[in-house]
Amino acid sequence: QVLEHYRLNLRRMVDIARSVGAEVIMVTPAVNLGACSPFKSEHRAELTPLQRGEFRRHYSTAEAKHKAANHAEALRSIDEAMKIDSRVAHLHYLHGRTLRAMGRTAESRAAFLKAVDEDVCPLRALTQMTKIVTDVATKKDVTLVDFDALVRQQAADGIADDRQFLDHVHPTIEMNRQLALAILDAMQSREIA
Repeated sequence: QVLEHYRLNLRRMVDIARSVGAEVIMVTPAVNLGACSPFKSEHRAELTPLQRGEFRRHYSTAEAKHKAANHAEALRSIDEAMKIDSRVAHLHYLHGRTLRAMGRTAESRAAFLKAVDEDVCPLRALTQMTKIVTDVATKKDVTLVDFDALVRQQAADGIADDRQFLDHVHPTIEMNRQLALAILDAMQSREIA
């Protein structure tokens, strides 16, 4: 419902802006994936105390193995924890960090995105939100600045982290500069500026 309301509001904003002759440029949201852990995780409600204990044991082992750079062993413990509860955002974040350390960036990015989507205190844009912005821009014939893609291009391995963001969502001065230039380019292409 939240995502559908987000879509509805974007469409309404475009309609309202156009009703008074204003031009619209949409910007896809981008977030810090690699250097910002989820804000809050929760277990599935139906987990038993025994399952929670087993999960904690596997998670703790995975964390210790990751810190010791024993990534293959960390992945085994992560897999065991996932079998118990695959909805824990912090587990996906640890999974992403471990895969990234192993150079498996595509899988790492997917795990980091899952961590964002499973965060029960979602202060970062959910992955669906980027798709919704793109979809609304396409359907409403609105110029789109793909900030998410711009950030990925600036990240050495395609995973945004503290080199592009000051915290969970606020870009560095350099990324703000690049976003401003991309918006200016979009304005020039539409002959707004």
